Amino acid sequence: MSRYGAIATLLVFGVLLLAGCSVTPDRQTQLDDTLRAYERAVRWGEFPAAAAFARPQARPKDFTRFAHIKITAYDVAGLQLSKDGEHLTQIVKISYYDTDYMVEKSVVDRQEWEYDAKEAHWYITSGLPKFK
Repeated sequence: MSRYGAIATLLVFGVLLLAGCSVTPDRQTQLDDTLRAYERAVRWGEFPAAAAFARPQARPKDFTRFAHIKITAYDVAGLQLSKDGEHLTQIVKISYYDTDYMVEKSVVDRQEWEYDAKEAHWYITSGLPKFK
């Protein structure tokens, strides 16, 4: 696990404990695993895999806008879990460059996640990062 992955894990568990919500240990583990897997997909530029974390009807069909994007850093800046434990906001600073321009830029990605109790699955509802 990367240093940032370990920090994100601690943040998730800390937020869950501080929130005092009734999130089961299984859901905590699932959330942690989901956030790490999503981070890994974005870090490695596997945007179709990252899109799979959205509901099927919300997934983009065309990934050409991501073809020249290379990620250099993915830093979790904060997490906030709702009291019911079914919504999460995660703020991430993503540093990247476009291989056509070779200039590093960064974007603050406000990720909105929601838990579907019927499917027992976390979904990202805010879409993929908006690279400029």
